[in-house]
Amino acid sequence: MGSPPQNRLSLWQQRFPGLLLIVAIAGLISIIFPNGIWLISPVVISLLTGLFIRNTIQIAPKYKAGINYTVKTLLKVAIILLGIRFNFQQLLQLGFAGLILILVCIAAAALATFLMAKALRVSPRLATLIGVGTVICGNSAIIATAPVIRADDEEVAVAVSTITIFGMLAVIIYPLIGNMLQLSDAMFGFWAGTSINDTSQVVAAAFAYSLEAGEIATLVKLTRNLLMGPIIVLISFFFARQQDGTENISMAKVFPWFVLGFVALATLNSFGIVSSGVRQLAQSISVFIIQMVLVGVGLNTDFRRIGKMGVKGFGVGLVAALAVSLFSICSIYLTQNWLLRPF
Repeated sequence: MGSPPQNRLSLWQQRFPGLLLIVAIAGLISIIFPNGIWLISPVVISLLTGLFIRNTIQIAPKYKAGINYTVKTLLKVAIILLGIRFNFQQLLQLGFAGLILILVCIAAAALATFLMAKALRVSPRLATLIGVGTVICGNSAIIATAPVIRADDEEVAVAVSTITIFGMLAVIIYPLIGNMLQLSDAMFGFWAGTSINDTSQVVAAAFAYSLEAGEIATLVKLTRNLLMGPIIVLISFFFARQQDGTENISMAKVFPWFVLGFVALATLNSFGIVSSGVRQLAQSISVFIIQMVLVGVGLNTDFRRIGKMGVKGFGVGLVAALAVSLFSICSIYLTQNWLLRPF
């Protein structure tokens, strides 16, 4: 049976102050910084703003319920809406060779992340967030994975900050290295698309190199993004087994059901059922909710609790970024005759 109407009303009354605070902060950021600042996206600005407020001003207890509701529940709504950005036809465009390269790079980076996390004694949850943020789609993957593995707000904040730093560095460094190595447009496009974490950073680095590199990198990156759903499902099953300590895990109980909403919208978009107007509206709503979530994460995060975690997280992020970058460029060199044939 559901909660009585009076109880539900009381619950929303408790959540309202926190929700209103977060909407106000995220809304102001969207108005003042609609396109971010240089290479810092509005999503990251939202996290930094929440962190600043939390660590300089005492947050009243009345805001807590709304903040927690945003971080834990509205987050899943954002993930579902993210599905409308994806199109399964991208897999066909890229081809079998490109898909294999992406999967191999993901596996190599995941292994390097795991080994470094073990060496530094970083929590499996933080290592997982940094890993998926590096090898799938940056902040979106971190946000989508966090509820599945029950990550703390501090771990989310460290993971987002870490992969953002390395993504920003990649935008500057990749074109310089590409010119030094005299990479072809197709080679650079595959390299940027398979190894830079956030879509906006991939686009910035690749189009700075050339128009053709930018187009190829965008296609490769969007294909990586499509793997977010299946990988989240695998992660949820793995963490459930780790926590239970047995092989007898009910998939129905650990399956992240909100991923089905993500896949459903991606499927509708792939078959052209979703109009461009609806798609743009859903994208805008999902981005704004993610900004709200990151504001909430910041408001829940105490700097004193992330100091040591942040240093170790940076080390894991560095190894993950280097691993995926080096493995990607070496693989492209070795397989270019087969890999780049369609391009």
